[in-house]
Amino acid sequence: MPADGNTSVRPLRVYLVEDSPILVRLLADLLSTDASIFVVGKAASARIAIKEIGALRPDVVVLDIALQNSSGFTVLKKFAPTDRNRPVFIMLSNLALEPYRRRAANLGAKYFFDKHRQITEMLRTIVRLAHSAPHTAAAS
Repeated sequence: MPADGNTSVRPLRVYLVEDSPILVRLLADLLSTDASIFVVGKAASARIAIKEIGALRPDVVVLDIALQNSSGFTVLKKFAPTDRNRPVFIMLSNLALEPYRRRAANLGAKYFFDKHRQITEMLRTIVRLAHSAPHTAAAS
């Protein structure tokens, strides 16, 4: 830590869980244009996502419902809504029907966006999170 006690603001750490390589690349590229956001990892399956989210401890997880051999709901179930170290889960799915929205909310997802119509809104939400709730880390 610097002698004056200042801390530096670290980027919002985002983890992407999506089985479309094209969409993952697009989201990572778009998010990386903001210096206050850092994509810490990516997964196409619930099994890998659960392991890496636990190890990397991102601030935000963007999560699709339909994944390779699994479901985004499987990921949500592994991270208790009462855990104060739980990341903010943002659902981004083609399955934007009300029953899916309710289930995601009941499992602790904070946001739910339709892939076809709300990607821009989801990106704005992540930028807002990055700028409104700074995550500080001791400066090296």
